[in-house]
Amino acid sequence: MANEEVGSHTFSFDDLVNIFSYLPPESLSKCSQVCRNWHEASQVGTLWKRHCLQRWNFCHLAKLKPGERTWQKYFIARNKIETGVATGRPGLDYVCKTLRGHKGQVTDMVFLTTNNIYDEEIIEKNAYPTVASCSQDKSVCLWNVREGKSLWKKQSHESPVACLAVVSHNSVIASGDVEGGIKLWDVKTEQDTALQGSHSAVVTVMVSGKDVIAKGKGDTGSNLLIVGYRDGYVKIWDMRVTLSPQYELTCPLGLDNMTLQGDHLLATASKFESTIEIFDIRYLAPECWKRPEIHTLQHPSDATVSCLSWAPTKGNHLAAGYNNGDIILWNGDSGQQIHCFHGHRDDISCICMLGSTLVSSSHDSTIRLWDLNLLKESQTHRDHNGPITGLYVDAYRVMSCSRDYSIRTYCWSKKASSHGTGSSRTLDSKYTLLGGSLQRAGTGFEKVICDYSTCVGMANDVLKAYSFQV
Repeated sequence: MANEEVGSHTFSFDDLVNIFSYLPPESLSKCSQVCRNWHEASQVGTLWKRHCLQRWNFCHLAKLKPGERTWQKYFIARNKIETGVATGRPGLDYVCKTLRGHKGQVTDMVFLTTNNIYDEEIIEKNAYPTVASCSQDKSVCLWNVREGKSLWKKQSHESPVACLAVVSHNSVIASGDVEGGIKLWDVKTEQDTALQGSHSAVVTVMVSGKDVIAKGKGDTGSNLLIVGYRDGYVKIWDMRVTLSPQYELTCPLGLDNMTLQGDHLLATASKFESTIEIFDIRYLAPECWKRPEIHTLQHPSDATVSCLSWAPTKGNHLAAGYNNGDIILWNGDSGQQIHCFHGHRDDISCICMLGSTLVSSSHDSTIRLWDLNLLKESQTHRDHNGPITGLYVDAYRVMSCSRDYSIRTYCWSKKASSHGTGSSRTLDSKYTLLGGSLQRAGTGFEKVICDYSTCVGMANDVLKAYSFQV
């Protein structure tokens, strides 16, 4: 009997869909090549939706329209990217480009395009990831990292630029320099606006969040720009009102760590101090009777703070890394210490969270995983030969960078838990992305950032962009 007869007369369309629901994705794809009826049945959205949701914890497909076969396209595109990330074959799975244009040390970089991994709009339209960078040469650059070319470069600052922040994805970034100057950049027009407010200290860190201070002004969708300075001041701009800062906080001298939770809890710390200050910025409203300072967290042996990260699935729990290798989990509501993790032997350089798993990196050249439920270490990796300086974590992979001029790729896997039912996260070490032609006179990679298909490392006066095939 011909294939067409098999598809048309032996099974109804609903029968085919029911049978195909038991097939893995690879077999489902093969069925689409048998005949027209099988092809149409194998592309039913619910079949591919089930495979997507079984394989991945999240899928950014909020804009799906009824009748569209987006789930199949989504699965194929994401599977292709993740297969490439897992195998990492140069020239086959990814291409590497060196982004040159700065004349001095690159000091910071951020993704301007949204970091919603595997967004269907990005996959369908094949949009190019865009990265902004700044340098000691007083410049701010915008890059098309997949093509490896500069979109524009501006030298509007009068002193070296120290850090960047995304105010609005795809449209506005902020840059801060070593003399306290701050500029807002309209990415499309390439025009900058200088924020006012006399301050001569180095801008060390900037974050952006929703306005939770004065919601009665009407436009509650506007963002606040929160700027930390080396002399310990934090200034906050609501740019709908004025180009001058409206709010100010005082923190320890040498402020260089600042992280925001839920748009209202601001944790600040200095690499010269052993204390962490937590503020609820909602209490900065003029009519509020409460003080914004809610807790001061003190390391028991006065080790100094090196990095901070809020735990997204643990309420208002804050993880802090210290220069002696300690990692302390704090209760941000009560200000009490929950647990101190011991294992690293040098400065903690980065802390990232994924569910109930904490990932840490250190100048001792190791990456360690910690279970926040069991409060113990679950895994250690020793793939780098130098201090690890940067870490990126998402639901599929982990990227680490080091002063040994390498970026290491890891992929998540699950294994049965030894203490009962369920499974626990583990990291599989995959391969190394080398810096290649980077001049060895520099200090190696200082930061790594990623989006759905691109990894960018910052080293010396260049960026190294590794683009996985879409």
